[in-house]
Amino acid sequence: MNEIMSRLSNLGFNRSLKIDQSFPFIINVFSETSEFNLLLSEIYNIKESERFLKEILEPKSLSYPIKDLPNVYILIHSNKIWSVILIQNMSRKNINLEIDCSESQNCVSLTNDLISVIHVKSKKTKVAMYLLNLDSKKDVDIRCKPKIID
Repeated sequence: MNEIMSRLSNLGFNRSLKIDQSFPFIINVFSETSEFNLLLSEIYNIKESERFLKEILEPKSLSYPIKDLPNVYILIHSNKIWSVILIQNMSRKNINLEIDCSESQNCVSLTNDLISVIHVKSKKTKVAMYLLNLDSKKDVDIRCKPKIID
């Protein structure tokens, strides 16, 4: 947990997950080959990150049940700079979802695509999407529609 908080602190975030030591930025990455992969959520593959999600993000997020999926929730945590969309799967089976946030206003995803496909194991929470606010002076309206994928 301390390692993740240290990384976030190095990025300018305080313990309330507000940026108070840096300015937001966008990095554009280009490749001449089609085989280029950029792993944006690699940090979420470690055990400490699961604790971080449970202890920091989940309690501060708005939670909405997902229709037709008992015990599965979409969690949204936002501030004036960024937002994170989480899927909390408290059911007994693994799920595959398409998360469509294309109707959201004043935000862009880190992958430039507001549609994401995610696999969430039983009893786990996983990051579905990161969003950056386009204009911090305007409100962000996040609208996400999850859809079950077989």
